[in-house]
Amino acid sequence: MALLSPQIDDGERAIREQALGLQVQLGAARLYRNGYGADETKAAFEHALVLADKIGETPLRFPVLYGLWTNKYVRAQHADALTLAQSLLELVESGTDSAPVMLANRIIGVSLSLGGRFVEAQHYLSRAHLLFDPVTHQGLANRFGQDLGVANSCYMALILWALGESRQASTLVLEAERAALVTGHINTICYMHCHVSFLALLARDEALLKRHIVEMSAISTEHKLVLWQNHASIMQALIVAGAGDALGIDQFMLADTCYTSSKSHVFLTLLRIEASYRALALELVEKARTLADMARAMIDQTGETYVLAELYRLEGALALKSENQHDAEVSLKEAVAVARKQGSKSLELRAALDLAN
Repeated sequence: MALLSPQIDDGERAIREQALGLQVQLGAARLYRNGYGADETKAAFEHALVLADKIGETPLRFPVLYGLWTNKYVRAQHADALTLAQSLLELVESGTDSAPVMLANRIIGVSLSLGGRFVEAQHYLSRAHLLFDPVTHQGLANRFGQDLGVANSCYMALILWALGESRQASTLVLEAERAALVTGHINTICYMHCHVSFLALLARDEALLKRHIVEMSAISTEHKLVLWQNHASIMQALIVAGAGDALGIDQFMLADTCYTSSKSHVFLTLLRIEASYRALALELVEKARTLADMARAMIDQTGETYVLAELYRLEGALALKSENQHDAEVSLKEAVAVARKQGSKSLELRAALDLAN
């Protein structure tokens, strides 16, 4: 890039295309090494967009915009991410290459799901699932960060679980794990472990959580992948707390700081809610309240409402701890209403059972 830079402004299109190709590769390398939300990653893809604008029409515009989407996604800038994802679909849907169309549908589904729009998200993720061809799309993990089919299956599993289709979700998780391991692609494998661990938290499956975090921790440490190391650390703290050790809550607070310092905010609402529940189980009521307030602040900041019903449930549990029956009932009714509006049968049932008790 340094050798090409003096020639970019006045050079031929071929020079600019070559520079853009290198810049896209740099952005992808930043994704792996620095993390999706890192400033270095953002800068790499923003520079790539400048180069793409100088060239005009180029097939490399899509991976550039996708790289910028991943940065907004991990930073939990979900409104901006959804707008960018919709623009990407408009850019590629009339083309003949199925991979960008599949990917654009997937990331729209992802952005919608994090806003609690599960039914709409399922529509786009299902379209992406139908468009995915394991033969045609083989080898695109290096271009887009992870295997397209594995990434889509992970999010489809999360959506299906929320919609009450837990058996289908479990089947997809197994398929995603098998497919990820077959690729041998380290970032894909870590991505799979990470997203299955989120599902394990939602489903209250501690054994599944432990297995995937142990495996991801070993891989991310060996390859010095900061994003996945941070995720493993914060999950390990939850596991310690879940085993009845109050030290896990202190470890979580430290890991939360590392997580956010890498500009990684996506799923942080879920993690803070889960940490609060575990603090409450340990009778660390004030720490549980602090974590619940932190989760509420993250929802207010990002609009990441897919676990809003769980937050209301948590606030109901905290109210009961203070023997405030009225506020507990109000919070639980709100949890039921939110889950019902979002179409999340799993979370609605959970809140309804709490309300009945």
